[in-house]
Amino acid sequence: MRPFISIIIPSYNIACHIDNCVCNLESQPFNGCEVIFVDDGSTDASGTLLDNISASKSWVRVIHQRNKGVGGARNTGMKNAHGEYVWICDADDSLTPSTIEIICDSLKRHSFPDVLVFGYDETNVRTGITVPFSFKPVYCTSNSDVCQIYADQLSGVRFNNGFTWNKVYKRDFLLSNNLWFGSQKIQQDEVFNICVYKKVKTMAIIPDILYHYYVYDNGNARSRYIPNRYEIYKSVRDSYLDIIKHWNITDRNLQKYVYRRFYNGIINTVTFNIHHPKSGLTDVQRKQMILDIMNSHETQDCLDHLEELQAIPSGLILGLYYRAMRKRSLSYLEVARYIEGFVIQLKSLYHKINRVL
Repeated sequence: MRPFISIIIPSYNIACHIDNCVCNLESQPFNGCEVIFVDDGSTDASGTLLDNISASKSWVRVIHQRNKGVGGARNTGMKNAHGEYVWICDADDSLTPSTIEIICDSLKRHSFPDVLVFGYDETNVRTGITVPFSFKPVYCTSNSDVCQIYADQLSGVRFNNGFTWNKVYKRDFLLSNNLWFGSQKIQQDEVFNICVYKKVKTMAIIPDILYHYYVYDNGNARSRYIPNRYEIYKSVRDSYLDIIKHWNITDRNLQKYVYRRFYNGIINTVTFNIHHPKSGLTDVQRKQMILDIMNSHETQDCLDHLEELQAIPSGLILGLYYRAMRKRSLSYLEVARYIEGFVIQLKSLYHKINRVL
């Protein structure tokens, strides 16, 4: 019998999360779901642990492959899924006790839409602070309907556009529209979902918070060195601009969101990524790369749009960064980096003192 939902979990060195992940899934009333772990060339004990679990649990399948990155792992899961729907989760997050039951009921109640979107909460593991994110219930029966609610419901809620785990996709819809994940190391989710929104005709959005997302300080995308980080940010910007043009969206807030996102990516690249210890760049190479980014048409176009949209970043540090990029000045940039580093140290000291007291 064909499973209703295939739950795909990309797996790279997740040995420390496997037990909790499987226990969390096992506590759900499955109602015809399968779980596919895609072992993406793990170098820890993940592969062996997952094989042992799969041998004892009929609802778990494991696929081993050489490392292709999270996008490649997701694509492998989608190609090998048997379910009518696919749901892509992360092993280090968790579900509510009734997540799968509510998802299944919602899909049936809304006449089996191409995509289901639901709420989630975000927990900062270091601070323990949890913030809920919910949505207004909406049912779209055409791509025009999706366009009408895109700016308010799908693009600007804490990077909701870039998440896969609060969305369930009809597998036939993905396959018939040739929708796959890219190979970029970060933000392939955003490009994927933008392509989904351009094609989707039926979509249900429900307010239920069904997923617990955990933010860790170490190992996240911002802390890694990625050689083509700037190019990735450009591809995300291009995807947003493409859907804005595709739908002829005139919403200025969405335009601000797009250019601010791109600007933040530019600043992350020139202040952190290029200076990363693992970059292997010499001082001369580093300075030239920063100048190339400062002088690029895409960067200057972004600054022009921020000015036109009255969205120039405010505050001392952000203002200095903007001035540095506008003047194409390495010295301004270094001053801003120094001040920001000093402020970060002060905040760290403050948190340490608070913990002691």
